[in-house]
Amino acid sequence: MSPLLFSLDIGTRSVVGTIMKQLDDEQYEVIDLVQVEHKERAMIDGQIHNVLSVAQVIEQIKEQFEERHGPLKEVNVAAAGRALKTIRGEASIDLSERLLISTEAVQNLELAAVQEAHEQLMKQTKELSTTYYCVGYSVLQYELDGEVIGNLIDQHGQVATIKVIATFLPRVVIESLIHSLERAGLKMAGLTLEPIAAIHVLIPQSMRRLNVALVDIGAGTSDIAITSDNTISAYGMVPIAGDEITEQLSNHYLLDFPIAEQIKRQWTDGETVEFEDILGMMYEATYDELLSILSPSIDELATSISEQILSLNGDHPPQAVMVIGGGSLTPTLTERVSEHLKLPQARVQIRDTKAIKNVIIQDNIQNSPALVTPIGIALAAQESPIQYVSISVNGRDIRLFELSNLTVGDVLINAQINVSQLFGKPGLGMSLTVNGQFITVPGEHGTPSIIQRNGELVSIKSPVADGDSIEVIPGKKGKDAVAKIEDLIEKVEPLHITINGEPHTIEPTLTLNGEPTTLDQSLKDRDVVEAKQLTTVGQCLEHCGVEIARGESLLVKIDGRPHQLKPSNLLLYMNGQMTTPQTAIQNGAVIQLIQQSERTLAQIAKELNLYTTSAISVQFNGELVNITRMNYTIFVNEEEVTDLQLVVTNEDDVSWQARPTTNFMFSDVFAHTDFELPTAATAQYQLSRNGNPAEFTDPIFNGDELAVNFF
Repeated sequence: MSPLLFSLDIGTRSVVGTIMKQLDDEQYEVIDLVQVEHKERAMIDGQIHNVLSVAQVIEQIKEQFEERHGPLKEVNVAAAGRALKTIRGEASIDLSERLLISTEAVQNLELAAVQEAHEQLMKQTKELSTTYYCVGYSVLQYELDGEVIGNLIDQHGQVATIKVIATFLPRVVIESLIHSLERAGLKMAGLTLEPIAAIHVLIPQSMRRLNVALVDIGAGTSDIAITSDNTISAYGMVPIAGDEITEQLSNHYLLDFPIAEQIKRQWTDGETVEFEDILGMMYEATYDELLSILSPSIDELATSISEQILSLNGDHPPQAVMVIGGGSLTPTLTERVSEHLKLPQARVQIRDTKAIKNVIIQDNIQNSPALVTPIGIALAAQESPIQYVSISVNGRDIRLFELSNLTVGDVLINAQINVSQLFGKPGLGMSLTVNGQFITVPGEHGTPSIIQRNGELVSIKSPVADGDSIEVIPGKKGKDAVAKIEDLIEKVEPLHITINGEPHTIEPTLTLNGEPTTLDQSLKDRDVVEAKQLTTVGQCLEHCGVEIARGESLLVKIDGRPHQLKPSNLLLYMNGQMTTPQTAIQNGAVIQLIQQSERTLAQIAKELNLYTTSAISVQFNGELVNITRMNYTIFVNEEEVTDLQLVVTNEDDVSWQARPTTNFMFSDVFAHTDFELPTAATAQYQLSRNGNPAEFTDPIFNGDELAVNFF
């Protein structure tokens, strides 16, 4: 006869004990079940707060079972899923100095994110790092330069980031369980987690490739576990459950809490519930009336569960949701969860003991979703118990729970080895400014760490077993960046030019942080290097000490008022062609400077925008005649001059006096031709303008046709 399997589900409101026996290799039978409620609040959020009180309840269940089935020495138990702490963490690395990101670098970054989550947990709980075990993690997303990406391997960018969700179990949860059992005269035969227990009987290994959420709604909390990719990928909890509904009912009708709990259990569609409040008033409440009162609390519970599922599952809904526990029977709850998750109602279902395969339940035990976890605890603790394993890390023994297939990375996290240091950091780079351009000189790449398991090289994803010895040799940091000026710029050649017949050689300027330097000078971070050669004619003249002098200004008078003229021009030539100081210099250029110290009256008039003469053109006796006259009377040193090409200097006294403006007259044409009028008294003639008779004093204009007609 196979030994009996004794298991306990130690919950917030009560403790459920089950007795099972194994019929064959695959089939079990539940032959007995006892449920006893706590006499006081000995359990809070899955943690035993009063060991003595919990031990008394356990002993009471044990005694009842022993009366019917004989002595019991060992029991299978579960750590409450609500005791698990789920924290998000993230870690980033700088990719600017890496060619591509490797598989090992991604794995290291994942574990660094888990350690960051562990550090957050320590800050929140103000506990020592050794008081929590990491029992699993899953990657939420990879990011490259702030954008979500499917995979980081062989990617290139500036910054790679991994975000994970990690789950931790307090050591004290296990220790308090052991102490409570010992006081009841029992020894822990097997240990599991409540979410694992329920999943074990409802979602076998063959189904865990599916993304399914299992929600166990108890009295004080709702525990959640997620499966995907053939494993249990995440655990979580929300601190509200069935008691929230009971409290709402108690507050509305002024009921003692046990009475409100009893009414909640009687609340079914189509039924009317009768009860009495604390003041003695009687009530009859229909299903719809209770639903209207309790709807806000139900919706709050559904919302909290849905949001936690999304958080654990990478912000997207799972393929299906299974709901168990006494709180799962709350009317309309599953419909509201499906609505919040945007899943069809058929994908959110209550599962009870009938859904457990290979388990026979005797008729005297009521079928209920509240009994899935107690039965699962017995089977999971029997078939897949959580074991303590001992592994040596660099000569130090590390004990941890084997909740899943342990890897080297899991051991390193629990050994408090800084995963970010497993891959040697690159050496420090240098940021430099060269000729105004910002450049970076990278440091040398670091070397990866060496991890050995029992003397063999392994990676952080390699599996480990009890008794393994792991040695970690951290990677070495790369050398810091080293550079000289000659490594960053090409040599600048000197300029050879000739200025007014004298040869000049112009060497380039090379400065480091504003001070002269040489090409073989070593550089340090934030140095500023400038290597320049002169580029224009003006720069070269200034460098060679040749001033581009300008002549003195000239003072003249116009109608008695003084006017200051601009200084005389400098004529600049390069290779025989007139140029300007802004012209680009040529190596081997021949430059000439000619200072213009004198100027003519015509040049002065042009600078002053004076129209010194007026002119018209007419036809006279069939020939073209150009008639000009001076608009100004010009005096140089008080003598009138008419030659506009007369050269004057700064020592001359030049004055311009405007003449009255009058029209040209017919008589002006004779001063510009060789024609002479006859002097004989007998000669008769007639002046004509454009075919009409004219006089000597008549005005004429440009284009007129003039003639002297004899008769």
